[in-house]
Amino acid sequence: MPTQNQSVFQPIKAKDLINVAVFAAIFNALTFSLGVLGAINPVVWLLITIVIVFINGTTFMLFMSRVNKAGLVTLFGTSYALIYLLMGAPLQSSLLVIFWSIMADIVAGIGRYRSEKFAIASYCTFGLAIFSWFAPAILNPEAFFTGSQWDGLRADYVVDARALLSAPVVCGFCVTIILAALFGAMLGLKYTHKHFRKAGLA
Repeated sequence: MPTQNQSVFQPIKAKDLINVAVFAAIFNALTFSLGVLGAINPVVWLLITIVIVFINGTTFMLFMSRVNKAGLVTLFGTSYALIYLLMGAPLQSSLLVIFWSIMADIVAGIGRYRSEKFAIASYCTFGLAIFSWFAPAILNPEAFFTGSQWDGLRADYVVDARALLSAPVVCGFCVTIILAALFGAMLGLKYTHKHFRKAGLA
């Protein structure tokens, strides 16, 4: 982390990119390995997304313990957005992921990447990037429910998902995602202090 007088606007070095790559790989592996359970039905899809956000709080907070300059959280989120896009998510979703990643970077930057409170707030903001997959269900439902992200799923799954993802449900789900991010980040911070720092990993 930067010292009090050290600028957070410094050139990004190879070791920074390695940190981004390692933690983004862990984050994405957990996300998509657990995410396959969502194919069971749309309700499980929503529930498992909440679990993913909570569990990955530890990944993100450990990553934040290595962040000391602007732009790294944005790169972290951009990798997530690209995977979103490759999986068939609407371009709108991927752009929202990048937008919320930039916002999360700014939030962490307000605390100069040294504040634990701002690191937690950063992950709560990043939770909106994860939620971005679902946002087009409200913003552009026709395009969302006919997109390629539904390829390979049962026809009744898409029908059930469309019935489930009403505006009130999606808005409530957004709030739940933020709460999951909050508690996941708090737990992640605890583990970072208790285990990872003792092991020299944070």
